Amino acid sequence: MTTEITFQDLPEAVILNIFSFVAGERIYNLFRLRCVCKKWSRLSRDSSLWEKLHFPNCEGLRYEALNHVLSWCGNIKEVILSNCSQVNDSCVELIAKKCRNLEILDLKGCRLLSDQGLKVILKNCRFLRDLKVTVYKTNVTCNVLKDLITSCKSLQELTVTCEKEEGSVQSYFFLTNQFFTAAKGSDSLKRIYFHGAGIFDEEDLISDSNMFNFLSIGLPCCMELNSNVLCEFICSSPKLQSLDVSFCPSINDAGIAIVAQVCPNLLQLIAEGCPCITDVSIETLAEHCKKLQCLNVCGCELPRPAGNITDVAIQRIAENCPDLHQLNVKWCQGVTDIGIAAIATNCEKLHGLNICGCLGISDVSLKLLATFCKCLKSLEISECLRVTDGSINDILQNCKNLECLDMQVCSYVSDLDFNSVKNSLIFLHHVDLSYCTKLTDKTLKQLAKNCPRLKYLCVAGCHRITDSGIISITHSCNKLQYLDVSFRGSQSCAQITSNSVFSLAENCPNLTYLDAFGCFGVDEASIYSLVKSCRYLKQVNFSQFTEEMHSQLLLRITKFISRARSSCHYEEMTSSPRGRKLVQKNFMIKMSSPNLRNRSKSCNLIGS
Repeated sequence: MTTEITFQDLPEAVILNIFSFVAGERIYNLFRLRCVCKKWSRLSRDSSLWEKLHFPNCEGLRYEALNHVLSWCGNIKEVILSNCSQVNDSCVELIAKKCRNLEILDLKGCRLLSDQGLKVILKNCRFLRDLKVTVYKTNVTCNVLKDLITSCKSLQELTVTCEKEEGSVQSYFFLTNQFFTAAKGSDSLKRIYFHGAGIFDEEDLISDSNMFNFLSIGLPCCMELNSNVLCEFICSSPKLQSLDVSFCPSINDAGIAIVAQVCPNLLQLIAEGCPCITDVSIETLAEHCKKLQCLNVCGCELPRPAGNITDVAIQRIAENCPDLHQLNVKWCQGVTDIGIAAIATNCEKLHGLNICGCLGISDVSLKLLATFCKCLKSLEISECLRVTDGSINDILQNCKNLECLDMQVCSYVSDLDFNSVKNSLIFLHHVDLSYCTKLTDKTLKQLAKNCPRLKYLCVAGCHRITDSGIISITHSCNKLQYLDVSFRGSQSCAQITSNSVFSLAENCPNLTYLDAFGCFGVDEASIYSLVKSCRYLKQVNFSQFTEEMHSQLLLRITKFISRARSSCHYEEMTSSPRGRKLVQKNFMIKMSSPNLRNRSKSCNLIGS
């Protein structure tokens, strides 16, 4: 008779390997493992599991909790604390002193950070390779970043996001001559990204013979950036492979032409929202940068009937850049089937295509995409009003690596046919079908059957969708994180009810967002069940329809949520649905992680 082997009989090395996968999914799962037994509690503290410390969007994370976690970890190399609103200089100093081998530090969105914390980083973390910070008002200056570049000889990537006060257009953070000098003197710094920073005029820039070693430059939303200043950067960066000048209104064809001529190895150009860029510079780009892999000219429009970017430039890109992987021409009205057909037939390595709002796109070019671009992973065709389900079915059948499908307001698309699809959608995790009003539960049931990895689903405004379709999704797609079944404005729906919400609570524990505005069949009990079961839930939107508003409803729900979550706040809006005498009141409730206040419960020390 054979002896039954249990999990506890496994070697500790095997258990640690299993724990590493659990931690990789969400590191705070390690806190839950501590609650199982003494052996698991001991193993969950093993330093090999804590080389990466990831607590993004954890609003309740404070110095005490961070200190407790770091007391177990002696070899942390990567810390991600993005959008942790309570992280301040004291927290950063703690990280710097206890993580001497730190290589990656992400503090993006941490507004309480200042020069004081960064100075401790540059003194203690000499192996730092990647740093991301947020500048709010004047808390971080360019001088400390200059010192950091000089001290951290291994620094390869620096990302700075400059946040302004609401309604303000003034930049508080300016790049200085001293910073440029330090950057030119660094052998390791390869990538810089400054979102919304102030840029001095070209006469203030360093104009010496030394060159930058930059492979990537990002200067989006830098309002002072013009083509002359850009040329100063580019002429000192001949090795440049990636450039982002999105939403810089003064960048024009002359600047992009210089980029094309000086940087023949350019692989990526992101020029979203630059209204002065036209076909002229894109054709120059195609002529000189034949290794181009990514082009984003979304919204490069002036009020012209044909737009700035047309099929002429897109055809030239297709002819000269066969390695193109990503193309974004959203809202470029001059791009039609002609340009996209050229891309499809010449750029077979295409992975991502965004042609949202291009009214000249029809089934013709999409069928060519399905035939030639079988590596396609992302397709965004929102508001392409001439597209039908015929071409979408071809895409689904032929593009077996498809991960993202966004087809909002494609009003001629009826139910999709998955019968010819044989296990070809196992990677599809993001589907947006909002306001495709001809879709029914049939499509959702086929999605549930063929897309087990689905994480994002939006069927807002699809009035033919009922509980039956949503419940099919919840039963088969237990990794679902985002669901939108809302009806906005004067619309409302009785076909999505509490049955769907209860099914979500039972089957989708990873849910973070639910929007059920306008679904007046969703009741209070189902909201309680959802909050209790879905620990990672951050926002739920729902509506109440009554002749007289029940003033205690919101109070009861927020009180219930506050017992389980460290913070909870709400917004409410009142409207009258078309053709109804009832009052509709919309509630948007945002909540943070599971309660962090009781430190005696190890499982709840850190949340999502």
